[in-house]
Amino acid sequence: MKDKIGKFKNIFCGFLLIEILVAVSIFAVAATISAGALMSMTDAQQKVLALRIVQDNLSYALDTMGKEIRTGSSYHCGIDINDFLATPRDCSVFPGGPSFTFINSLGDTITYRLNNNRIEKILNGNPATALIMTAPDAVIVLLSFYVVGSPANDELQPRVTIILKGTAGIKEKIKSRINIQTTISQRLIDS
Repeated sequence: MKDKIGKFKNIFCGFLLIEILVAVSIFAVAATISAGALMSMTDAQQKVLALRIVQDNLSYALDTMGKEIRTGSSYHCGIDINDFLATPRDCSVFPGGPSFTFINSLGDTITYRLNNNRIEKILNGNPATALIMTAPDAVIVLLSFYVVGSPANDELQPRVTIILKGTAGIKEKIKSRINIQTTISQRLIDS
């Protein structure tokens, strides 16, 4: 009887060892696959969050610009980012103007431009008053203004089209491209 129990112990222990090795191997493979899936989901969630934050920020910046531009006058499409003139000037052909200046409803001269990959608002032509309108997560690579109908008596209602291109996200792996275009028409009737 002892002999039979000894043989049974040896067979049972050997069987358990093989079973344990197989179970550990299967668990290791499953854990590796699960960890990869979890990392992919985490990256996707970070990408969506970064994109959402940047889109909200850009939406706010463009809405703010639009409200002020809509009630302004004397639309001027600048030839460079340091063009702060408020005399009416159209630019309706590619590549547009890199800055846009107008007189707001309060009589202040406002300029919007792209500087160091950020949208800036400048008051009365003084770069020291520059207000940065975009978050650091939003890297703006192109900001172009197309102005039509700014001179008086041209029979066109003044309007500006803003084209914005950039990227959202800090890490290269989770960056997303952003392309936005909006057109804003002057509320005042052009005479």
